[in-house]
Amino acid sequence: MKRTQSLVLLALYFAASGLWSLVPDRVGVERKLKENRYFLEFINCGVSNFKEEKSQNLLREAAVLHFRGYRAYLQGNYDIAHGFIRESQLVLRDLYVHMYDTVYRRDALHLLQSNSVVVVSSRDERAIRLLNLGYRDVKHGDIYRRKGYHYPEHLYSVKIYLYIDALKYLRQAKRYAFLALIESKTPLPDKADFKVQTSEEYFNKQEAELQADYLRVRNLLTNMINRRMFEDSYNYFTHHNDNYGLIGAQSENLLEKYLLEAGATTDESKAATRENR
Repeated sequence: MKRTQSLVLLALYFAASGLWSLVPDRVGVERKLKENRYFLEFINCGVSNFKEEKSQNLLREAAVLHFRGYRAYLQGNYDIAHGFIRESQLVLRDLYVHMYDTVYRRDALHLLQSNSVVVVSSRDERAIRLLNLGYRDVKHGDIYRRKGYHYPEHLYSVKIYLYIDALKYLRQAKRYAFLALIESKTPLPDKADFKVQTSEEYFNKQEAELQADYLRVRNLLTNMINRRMFEDSYNYFTHHNDNYGLIGAQSENLLEKYLLEAGATTDESKAATRENR
């Protein structure tokens, strides 16, 4: 009898320990909030730049859920906060897929295809190589998009990280479309050696190197468009800004807007509650 009671108590102890380990704690929720903020900020760039209606609605929904999770975290309700973060990541998962399928992939292929006639007719080997690298990165993006889609359904954050890599490949593909066009129109004496980089180098560039590369390509695009060497037929500078994770000067930062709206709504609700007391 005593042995049975001991086994029951031991089983209850391990069961309680297992349940306790599943309860979100402050450190775990804090880490998830930081991670989710990164997910929001990464996709916010494309949503703010391209202003596609469905993506704006999904970003607003994800931002509001993130705000509610952060508020619950500040109140010490870590299990509730964790639930809101999970809901936000579920919306973000759908947002990333939507942006990949209907915005980024479409635009990358359009830029590559529309520039291919000029590039191929130039017979410039380096320009054609850059164009081929752009198509290569579209294929790599598709691979990571499929990896994310087939990853276990409940692992939202892992899926989103894979989608981020997929979008980075498409951004690099658009960059190669611009470099190929620039190279095809540059006279031989003026040619600079554009760096052909690995995906590892592209994903882990230092801020100073990113800034220098951004300015160099932007200045070349501006110069050639002003000299009428080619036309800006597809909002080139919007795409160029987005390739480097920047929101254009003419675009509103939608994530900041939605978070402020969520905070204002909360303040109004609190004021209305106090008035009704």
